[in-house]
Amino acid sequence: MRTKPHVFSWVIWGSTTFIVFLAQLEAGGGVGAWPIGISGLITLFIALLAFAHPYDEDMRFFALFALRNLLVIFALQTYSLATTLFPAVIAVVCLLFVFLIVFRRRAFRLP
Repeated sequence: MRTKPHVFSWVIWGSTTFIVFLAQLEAGGGVGAWPIGISGLITLFIALLAFAHPYDEDMRFFALFALRNLLVIFALQTYSLATTLFPAVIAVVCLLFVFLIVFRRRAFRLP
């Protein structure tokens, strides 16, 4: 079973990620906020690709996304609610999503 990127999901994901990047910069996140901004731009680019050529998504993407957000937290120059909340929540949600996929795939394999 494969998932396909949907352009609207990626536009929403990319634009909210980029807005959080701007908020983190304003709150003094410094260089630790840059991965969020780059991720927002990449996500918007994927939305553009999904509009013309939908590609299959891989569960590893969400695992890497969780890892990226954990590294972002460690790289922040200033820790505050504005700089840490978004990457922390996204890391947790991505990990939950990975576990959910694994659980559901195993459930479908049972006779």
